[in-house]
Amino acid sequence: MKNHPIERTRIELRFSGMLKNAISRHFVGTGRAGIMRSDRKPRRAVTLACLGMMGISMATADRLHAATQTRNLSANESITISAGNSVDVADSHGVVADGVRVGNIDIGSDGAIRIDATNDSANLGGVRILATDNGGAGAARIANSGVITVTGKLGDATGVGFDGRTSGNGDSAIRVNNFTNQGAITVTAVADNSYAYASGVDFLALTEGGGNASLRADNIINGKNAAITVNGNGDSTFGMAFTSTTLGQGAATLDAGRILNQGNITVGGNATDAVGISIFGRSERQGKTTVRVDALTNKSAITIDGNTATNGKKAIAIEVAGEAAGSGDAYVRVGRIINAKGSRIDVRGKKSESIRGVSLQSIATGAGNAHLEVGRVTNRGAITVGSESADPIAMNFYGKSDGKGNATLHITGDIINEASGAISSPKSGVSFDTKSGNTTGNSRIIVDGRLINKGKIESEDGDAIYVGLNTKITGGIINTGVIQGETAAIYVENDDSAIVPTIDLAGNSARVIGAIDAPNSVLTLRGQSSKNPFAPEGDFYVADFIIDPSGVMEITNDGHHLEVGNLFRNRGTLRVPASKVAKITGNYAQTDAGRYIAGIDAEGQSITYGRLDITGDVSLNNKMRLNIAKGATDILKAKKGETITIGNVLTYGGAATGADTIEVASKRGLLFDFSAANDKSGNIRLGATVLASSYTEGLLLSRNTDGGADVLDIATALGSVLDAADAAGGLSDDLDDVVEKLGNLKGRKRVKALEEIKTTSTVTVGSGVAIRAGNGFGSVMRNRIAALTGSNDMTTGFAAGDLLEDVSWWSQPYGGIGSQDDKGGVAGYDMNSRGLVLGVDKAVSPQWRAGLAFSYANTDVDTNTGAQSVDIDTYQVGAYGTRELAPDIRLNLQTGIGWARYDSRRVIPSLGKLAEVSYDGANFMGGVSLEKDYRTSVDTMTRAILSAEYNYADVDGYAENGAGAIGLKVSETDQDSLILGIGGEYQYAPSGKGVFSLRGTLGYDALAEQSSVRTQLVAGGTAFSTKGMEPERFLFRGGFGYEFKLEDNIGIDARYDTELRRGFDNHAASVKLKYVY
Repeated sequence: MKNHPIERTRIELRFSGMLKNAISRHFVGTGRAGIMRSDRKPRRAVTLACLGMMGISMATADRLHAATQTRNLSANESITISAGNSVDVADSHGVVADGVRVGNIDIGSDGAIRIDATNDSANLGGVRILATDNGGAGAARIANSGVITVTGKLGDATGVGFDGRTSGNGDSAIRVNNFTNQGAITVTAVADNSYAYASGVDFLALTEGGGNASLRADNIINGKNAAITVNGNGDSTFGMAFTSTTLGQGAATLDAGRILNQGNITVGGNATDAVGISIFGRSERQGKTTVRVDALTNKSAITIDGNTATNGKKAIAIEVAGEAAGSGDAYVRVGRIINAKGSRIDVRGKKSESIRGVSLQSIATGAGNAHLEVGRVTNRGAITVGSESADPIAMNFYGKSDGKGNATLHITGDIINEASGAISSPKSGVSFDTKSGNTTGNSRIIVDGRLINKGKIESEDGDAIYVGLNTKITGGIINTGVIQGETAAIYVENDDSAIVPTIDLAGNSARVIGAIDAPNSVLTLRGQSSKNPFAPEGDFYVADFIIDPSGVMEITNDGHHLEVGNLFRNRGTLRVPASKVAKITGNYAQTDAGRYIAGIDAEGQSITYGRLDITGDVSLNNKMRLNIAKGATDILKAKKGETITIGNVLTYGGAATGADTIEVASKRGLLFDFSAANDKSGNIRLGATVLASSYTEGLLLSRNTDGGADVLDIATALGSVLDAADAAGGLSDDLDDVVEKLGNLKGRKRVKALEEIKTTSTVTVGSGVAIRAGNGFGSVMRNRIAALTGSNDMTTGFAAGDLLEDVSWWSQPYGGIGSQDDKGGVAGYDMNSRGLVLGVDKAVSPQWRAGLAFSYANTDVDTNTGAQSVDIDTYQVGAYGTRELAPDIRLNLQTGIGWARYDSRRVIPSLGKLAEVSYDGANFMGGVSLEKDYRTSVDTMTRAILSAEYNYADVDGYAENGAGAIGLKVSETDQDSLILGIGGEYQYAPSGKGVFSLRGTLGYDALAEQSSVRTQLVAGGTAFSTKGMEPERFLFRGGFGYEFKLEDNIGIDARYDTELRRGFDNHAASVKLKYVY
């Protein structure tokens, strides 16, 4: 075992066996000193048996001192203490319920109970609930809002006490629903070097014979702004004590639901033991002792001042302990222990051997077993311990067996120091330790969960976290905060019984200041960003060291070294800056996307570099990276065309694999071609060939690659941005990233990346789609006009009557799909749309009918490359009309105007960038057509059509977001079309069956031309043009439909329409509902 401060840790036993050699005849029947530990003799306190007064009630005997002043309660009686009936008692108790169950005991805010000792050995209590053999006692509620002051001398002093004990074969039981202190409880035992016991609030279940003793309390609360202050110069001082003890064959059981401190608990003086809150179960003989507590929570302050205790044994803020000293078992369970956010635990001791903030201890010194179980331990506040000469521990987990029985400390959940938590000690911060003597018994500590630190654990001159023998932390240690230790940050004994399977250092805030000495643990580093790497601040000794894919580690102090028993596995990032050396004792392997990054810099005119030294085998997976500073860049640029040897960036002492064809990536691949060669003698040497002296020059080297001529404009623009930034002091992180990714792409891959940067298909596609949206709106209005202009000589169908109808309301939902093939090096696209058109029209004269229409359409466009998309919402309003020139000739007119919202998304996959932007646009459409009807039979009609349609779309300029420097600023662009068409329509209207129609038009787009847009990088540089797709001039439009009536004034028209050009097709289906009013 390591020579560690914990080795001197021992629990100070509070209770003894048979009491002998009494030297005092003072009657102190209710005193706690009468059951104090046997290693402290001579004692002043004795039991009634020692005095030969078995037949006298303990409480009754005490009342002999001042019986007329003690308030003795009868069964079911309640009492309220206020200013008018405050209690002042000498040498006895203030309020007593002896063997009876009472109602409520309330001390009002103006009430007081003051107890003073004139007799040196008097045992005093402010409020006492007492139960003995074959008796029961209790209270519904005890609440103090006033003042309870108890001042003793050599005898015991208790503010509020619950004492259930049996000395024979009879049972005793105490039941208390609620105890609350909202005022002040002050207890003092003034005599020096006495055996007096002082406690602010005291719960005791004690059996000395064959009977059983039980005590139950549901809620014990020290409220906000309340105070419990205990000072004693004798044996023990406690702020709050919960004790179950067996001194015979019977069982002692104490159950407490919730223990909550919201006020201040202060314990001091020259007492041997000073404890803030104590939960203690002890078995002395055959009987079993049990303590069960649902929750212990501190939300305020617990202060232990043992600095004046020259003979102090222990100073503890929160103590939970179980001890089996005889053949009976001791079982203690606490559901959870919480030191809340903003709370404070402060323990100081001058000579005390055991100084603890939170102490959990399981002790077996006899044949019985001790079992202490805690569900979860959580610290969100501050735990601070200190001493001038002792070795304090802030949070102590301890097990000891030096008998035949076993001692077990079992944490069934996690131990957590939250982000707001601070644990500080001059020696151990958090300690797990066990001791076993040369007996058949053993001691062990088991943590089923994890030890998690999110805040700070600090040791000024010891181990921040110590894990000793026979300890298992099943879930390992997880640190996202700070662990700092002078001797070690984390120390785990090098023994098979000390089990900490994993140590995780997670997140950007994780720090370890000091060594990690855990030779059987696997350490994993994860969750760091590139700007917040983990930097070792001490030596590490572990079984395996793993850098997770999300982990980043940087060596900032090469005085530390990393030693692994098996393997250092790098699956993330290991950075070694220039002039630093990372020392790894053991084997090193890069797997998955793991990367070793060596820093390259300059000192004067000399190149410096980082180095990774490995004593064992190395596997690089044929990959490494460089991080080159500006000083080194400037030196190398001046040597254009030369090949330079930089130095050994890795050394190894064993075998090397994955190191024969090393691919060297860097952020300056546009300027330099780096190489790393394995000399087979334990060295990997770095060299560089200087390709260009500027970024523009480096990018323009793409002219010699297939397709490179098409990207010279963007190469020049981007190169000018990079050179300007470099000249101004260095590249930004964003530009650095672009340079690194472009530099690591070679040949055609780099050309492709430059194409992706400049391609703006969404803007040129968007204007074309806006024109088609106008065409679609015009098509709907044309369909409505067609429904108005059937031959009056046809005896069936709608058209015969529509021109004479007064007002017609109609709605037409529609949906469509379309696709454009790639053409001329420009990517095509797929689109799908859906929309709704609402309209109304009426006859304005016998020859004229006119109407208005409103349209909403949503169109999704995805380019064939999958890299760009645009979502378009279009709103349009239009007017339409038809004029009868002759019974079989009509002139049709339509016009519309619209507004569009574009949401564009452009991916640059080669560089891992995404550019997004929203912008607006407008469109206008107008059309005219001339029709002539030819009736071919009673049921059929043919129509000839000449048409002209004009569309115009204007799209606002914009600047992209999300892609950083290589986002694009696009200027305003517009596009128009003029389609001249000739076609016809065929209608068939069988009697009573509705109207079938078939239409077709051949068109010519007189204004069709290739679009282009003027573009510039967001970062600046020269502007360049991006060409759109050159449209086909000739097209075909056609469709068919069926129109029928549901009722005389309600009709439905279902249609399919299409537009076809070479390489393009669009298809739409719609259903129109018409209502005549």
